[in-house]
Amino acid sequence: MSKYIYIACGENSATDLDNCYGAFLKKEKGDSADTKEAFERAIAVLANIIERGNESGEFDCEDASAMARNIMYSIEGMKVCSATFGLSEKKVDDELLFMMKQFMEA
Repeated sequence: MSKYIYIACGENSATDLDNCYGAFLKKEKGDSADTKEAFERAIAVLANIIERGNESGEFDCEDASAMARNIMYSIEGMKVCSATFGLSEKKVDDELLFMMKQFMEA
């Protein structure tokens, strides 16, 4: 599991952590409506994580939903890059950290 997703999920129960991470990894089979629904669920989970971070003072993000959508589009782009020319796990972690720094308190 990416250490950044673990950090973002923080002190939640193990079930919450599994649900949070599962939203990013779950592979949906079916038509494009199912895929879109899974993508929207992942955005909602991520937006909730960002909102929790805002409430705890760990994050400073003006629009959690917009940031979550941006991050998910970036993740989808990394999936395409990985499939076409390869990305290391370190590179993915570096990119996730870069995105998170955009809304983390200094």
